[in-house]
Amino acid sequence: ATRGKQVAENQLRGFTGTRVTDCLPNYKNLSGSHQICWAHITREAQENWRREMASKERKNLSKALATIYAALREATGQPEWHQPYADKIHRQVCRQVDRLTKQSWHDPACQRLSNRLIDFDQALFTCLTAPGIPPDNNQAERVLRKLVVQRKISGGNRSPTHAEHHAKLMSVIETLRLEKGDLLTNLQTILQQGMAAQLSGG
Repeated sequence: ATRGKQVAENQLRGFTGTRVTDCLPNYKNLSGSHQICWAHITREAQENWRREMASKERKNLSKALATIYAALREATGQPEWHQPYADKIHRQVCRQVDRLTKQSWHDPACQRLSNRLIDFDQALFTCLTAPGIPPDNNQAERVLRKLVVQRKISGGNRSPTHAEHHAKLMSVIETLRLEKGDLLTNLQTILQQGMAAQLSGG
């Protein structure tokens, strides 16, 4: 598998939704809107701090980013969406990020994270512009983890074709799970519709 730019472009061609990704440069400037994963950013800041606990800069940056992430989770996790509240949080976190990116960081690890915030400035707070957009891709990673575990246990697929079929099946099954319906009934409906389409030549 690859996360190359061409693969991302092919998979997302014509996509009109919002992609939630880590900060890999290949995920920039693709179809649809973009939200970066704040879990990845805060995790990296925390790991940097753990590697050098005496660094005040790493500690302060880690805590500041965690505070922003918490505010985003709070705003997007409301039972009902309130755009005025989301706009208020948006103004608040924008000010916080502005302070962080204008600060002069002596620690290279802190400066790299600050530069990343600048580089992805258009994808920092898309989650506050409309309901249903999470500030992280945790849910997607939880779903993919099942596929990764299966691959480790089985040693992988025997051919690219098998791998493609496996991925499509997992995509359908996990999508149906997220829709909260009866899994077996929905699978049966999909299979019947597919068979009917084939028999009719559609």
